[in-house]
Amino acid sequence: MPVLAGGSEVLMQCYSELKDLSSALTPTFNLLSSVKKTAGQFDLLKEYAGYLVYVEEGAFKLCFDGKVVRMVEDGDLFYLSADLSRDGAVLFCEYAGKVRILKHSIFQGTIAGDKELEDIWRKWEVKQADMLIHLSNHYLLTSLRPNIHALNFDAGEVVIQEGDESSEVFELLDGRASVYVHGKKVAEIEEGAVFGEIQFLIGSKRSATIKTDTICTINSIHRDDFAEMVKTRPQLILNIAKNLAEKLVELQNKS
Repeated sequence: MPVLAGGSEVLMQCYSELKDLSSALTPTFNLLSSVKKTAGQFDLLKEYAGYLVYVEEGAFKLCFDGKVVRMVEDGDLFYLSADLSRDGAVLFCEYAGKVRILKHSIFQGTIAGDKELEDIWRKWEVKQADMLIHLSNHYLLTSLRPNIHALNFDAGEVVIQEGDESSEVFELLDGRASVYVHGKKVAEIEEGAVFGEIQFLIGSKRSATIKTDTICTINSIHRDDFAEMVKTRPQLILNIAKNLAEKLVELQNKS
């Protein structure tokens, strides 16, 4: 079982190297008694924060918000930091498993003076950090991918049609577009601008037509994905707030 189903080749290679290093450290745990865990969710994170865990038998899943973020199996070594428990992580085992547990500080004392084990341990720490970076990159990319749809338009194409339902908000990445109301051009949209946000937020029909002046690349964000986008791209929300504020000032100046 891999560290993560569907992970990249680089991530899988990193995991393989980490497992080899874990295997070299295994003798340190052989004198410890096994701790048997039955199937299901358990509080290993709370009970043993600050401990190293060597998986002797079984497969375990580390979950955040109901999503599996890492899997560990026979021969894997991992560290239970206090941050994991505080952040709400859960360790889950579908079948009964066995682990050997050793406090991090005691482990370091055990290998102290053994130059070979100390060197392996340093390499393990570096490789563990590398794998966490790869995991973070993987989840960042996969969390963004479903939410943003990059669309390409030729010059003269309609992006938004006046009177249509508003289920998306748009961000102009490249190019230039114009705004038309009842067929009359009333404004232009420049690169980096967010548009279609007012009707999107209040759920009304489109009040204007947006047509591209040049070849454009535009991000489309559907209503169902918007909540996730708030978490992953706060700058987008700032841009929307800025646009709304500018339009409010413009209306006040006209009144």
